[in-house]
Amino acid sequence: MKEESRDARGTALIESVLQDARYALRGLRAKPAFAAGVALTLALGIGANATMFGVIDRLLFRPPPYLRDPDLVHRVYLVQTWARADYIGRYTSVARYLDLKRWTHDFSAVAAFATWHTAVGPRPALLVQPREPKRDVEQDDDQEG
Repeated sequence: MKEESRDARGTALIESVLQDARYALRGLRAKPAFAAGVALTLALGIGANATMFGVIDRLLFRPPPYLRDPDLVHRVYLVQTWARADYIGRYTSVARYLDLKRWTHDFSAVAAFATWHTAVGPRPALLVQPREPKRDVEQDDDQEG
């Protein structure tokens, strides 16, 4: 009869959740060291999650603070055709950059950047040993005589 009245009122779910919460609190009260461990774990997890969200939000979703109008910033890739195929140019020469800067008037400013990989720790070994330069025998004879 009691369960039928709960079902009729539509509060069976709420009462079940409350009963489960009371049972969990009784169990945590019985073992305070375990309860402290659970609270510490939750606090560390929530704190780490909030910190990472803040970092990712600042680095990936917001423009850098020094940009006055971030909607006007664009990255331009140069497409090069080689062997009947188009390749997006990841690298370009300084001369080509200077030409783009000099002759492109569609942008208010043009900038270039470079990245490179460096080794950390001991010096990397050479994969190819350098050869000694070839000497021209005739030049050596001319210089001696």
